[in-house]
Amino acid sequence: MPRQWDEKPAKFEEALAGVTASGSVSQKAERVIMEAKRGVDPMREMRIPVPEGLPAALKMSEAEFAAEARFLLAAKLYELGRVPAGLAAELAGLDRLTFLASLVRYGVPAINLRGEEITREIEAARKVGEG
Repeated sequence: MPRQWDEKPAKFEEALAGVTASGSVSQKAERVIMEAKRGVDPMREMRIPVPEGLPAALKMSEAEFAAEARFLLAAKLYELGRVPAGLAAELAGLDRLTFLASLVRYGVPAINLRGEEITREIEAARKVGEG
């Protein structure tokens, strides 16, 4: 049985198309993501087949397994820079701070800056320290 979206999330795909090769999110993608967060595009459901008995083998209830799967998907998308923390938290079904605090359980850094962003943040901190 192939894995597929029950209903193709066009807005989400539009947002992901706005992610640049460096992993940063374009302004258009950020706008689409913010519209999704404001409820312009409601959450969709996705079905993923899993082997029968997998939750039990992991000593989890069906609900615990589903919550864990949602969190892991959100964490990986955040780690890759494909979605911002707020949207990842929403996908995980958590508030932003709880999501960020929970990332440490899986070795995912809560601060997700890449190359140029790190340099900009360091320079901004230096300017604040000098001023």
